[in-house]
Amino acid sequence: MLTFLHRNLYPDDILEETENTLRLLFPPVELKSAKRTRLVAEKEGVDIEAAIAAYASLDLGSYPFWHERLEKVQKTYDAAHPKRMKQWWFNRRDKVAWATLWVAVIVFVLTVVFGMIQSVTSIMQVVK
Repeated sequence: MLTFLHRNLYPDDILEETENTLRLLFPPVELKSAKRTRLVAEKEGVDIEAAIAAYASLDLGSYPFWHERLEKVQKTYDAAHPKRMKQWWFNRRDKVAWATLWVAVIVFVLTVVFGMIQSVTSIMQVVK
């Protein structure tokens, strides 16, 4: 009786789906490009990414057990907006907004620079 209850405690294929979910949330990176992963690998002598070499599917329909939770994570991620300049620099989710922001920043800086040049030359003309 105990074996029967233990066997049906979790749905079939939940471990495989959980592994794919972890791959989706924490994609593997190359050891050469990830400082933290490289340091852990050197210190512990373990290849962290050996077990998660393949990428997971981006289709949330292929995650029947974790679908609702992954959907909440996706909605929260989509609703989040950058607050600091460094976050704006690395946020490439909306490429049009990213490009618009940096074009506006460049135009503002050029306007200030040329305004200062114009002011200095005007002062020099008045003095002469």
